[in-house]
Amino acid sequence: MERTSDTDRPRRRPGAALLLSSTMALAVSVVLSGCSDAPGSSSSRGGSSSVGAAAWGSCMRDAGFDIEDPSEAEWSSGVVRAPSGADGDAFQRASASCRGDDAPRASDEQKAIWDQELRDFSACMREHGLDDFPEPEPESGLDYGKYAEEPLRDSPTVTQADEECSDRYLADWGTTG
Repeated sequence: MERTSDTDRPRRRPGAALLLSSTMALAVSVVLSGCSDAPGSSSSRGGSSSVGAAAWGSCMRDAGFDIEDPSEAEWSSGVVRAPSGADGDAFQRASASCRGDDAPRASDEQKAIWDQELRDFSACMREHGLDDFPEPEPESGLDYGKYAEEPLRDSPTVTQADEECSDRYLADWGTTG
């Protein structure tokens, strides 16, 4: 996972393990955790979380990214994936600009929890036979590396490890359909 700033949930590149391996093919995982609203609260862009998600999606399209509005699950969990082939740094900059400065941010305690969850996830992937699965980096997060590339990303070993380790260590990161 890669950090969008020192106050955001880290992101995983490319396909967040919270997603099933069929979505692991996506090139970059972007986190908007600073944007997620508390249940029952309004989006920082006004109105409901779906309005915030729509505003962010529209802004990202205006910035040149071919992306749909995030689902309610993605928006409320703070996890939004970049389109395949997108420049990760450019996507991060646009995402930060589109979400605005008034978005709530994660606490240091929450960031420490997320960092530990990523370390546990990586260890789990290695325990499932992916001996050289990378450790997350403090500032750049977790990159699946070769496991995001065909044919490895679609292998039964990677798929099963991703699903089991995600369920065990990243279940609260949200899911998408």
